[in-house]
Amino acid sequence: MDRILIIKLSSLGDIVQAFPVLQELKNRFPQCEITWAVSAPFQELVAAHPLVTKVLPLTLSPSSLFSLRKTHYDLLFDLQGNCKSGVVTGFAKAKKKVGFSFRTAREWPNALMTHYQFNIDRRQNIRHFYLNLISSYFRSSFNFLSIAPISFQLASAERKKVDDLLENSLLQKKAKVFICPGSKWPNKRLSPDTLSTFIQKIGNQFPFAFLYGWGSLEEKNECETLQALFPDRSIVIEKLSLPTLQYLMGLVDCFIGVDSIALHLAATTATPTFSLFGPTRPEVFQPIGAHHLAIHGSCPYKVQFEKQCPYLRKCKTGACIRELEADALFHRFAEWVASKKS
Repeated sequence: MDRILIIKLSSLGDIVQAFPVLQELKNRFPQCEITWAVSAPFQELVAAHPLVTKVLPLTLSPSSLFSLRKTHYDLLFDLQGNCKSGVVTGFAKAKKKVGFSFRTAREWPNALMTHYQFNIDRRQNIRHFYLNLISSYFRSSFNFLSIAPISFQLASAERKKVDDLLENSLLQKKAKVFICPGSKWPNKRLSPDTLSTFIQKIGNQFPFAFLYGWGSLEEKNECETLQALFPDRSIVIEKLSLPTLQYLMGLVDCFIGVDSIALHLAATTATPTFSLFGPTRPEVFQPIGAHHLAIHGSCPYKVQFEKQCPYLRKCKTGACIRELEADALFHRFAEWVASKKS
């Protein structure tokens, strides 16, 4: 296999969760060239991955789609499984096109565009879900045991920016906890009162230094409120590129966050993560490894779902995560920290 094309267009979290596929393909074909087709707004992170030979930033414009036909690939994997990626798969030139079956694909017409389709169990961790598509095609199990930390390609100036940040006097001689409380979806976030009380309890019990990361101005304001809890050992970081942010995550002692791109980016490092889930199943989306712990709130309405709650965007209470109690969260966190120390 000289040339392999991966089609995974969006979103950022899904793209990061599919990154283990790159190592699996390189394990099988060390000399192969891997091209990744991605929606143009997300190309920066994919381009920084050391195992990606080339990035194809795409739109659905005719000129963008016809650019796919300039190269002939030996093998194509459609990891997206929807109609949009099906259009891309249809335009691409590849000897063998591999994707999900009618039953597994997010949108069944996608399966019309591939030569080989496979039923993959959706209840497993999402990283294994993607890897199992690869192993199903090759009819052999994948070699994946745990996430290998990724060292994204980063300019020296970006590394220095992070190194200088960690030299801040407020962070010295303390274990560093990186907290990213935000998410694109409000119903994935803790309530402000619960989050504030939880951080207060951590800071009172442990001599940690806190770094806060944000993605929107609303999240920045929330982080500044949290920073004020322990102003002598907390900083709100500036907005960084995703590869630079990941580099910083790999240098701290612990990450705390919800089901978001920040959590999944932290999971590509060796840093332990403490994550909070509500309308998504941690069994499917939580980072893999004994050094990670995920807490899952329960739905008071008894809604059952396989991966993601069907009411994620329209539930008026978000009670599954907003009714988590700060005392219970702190107790689990303290136990987890004690286990990491031992």
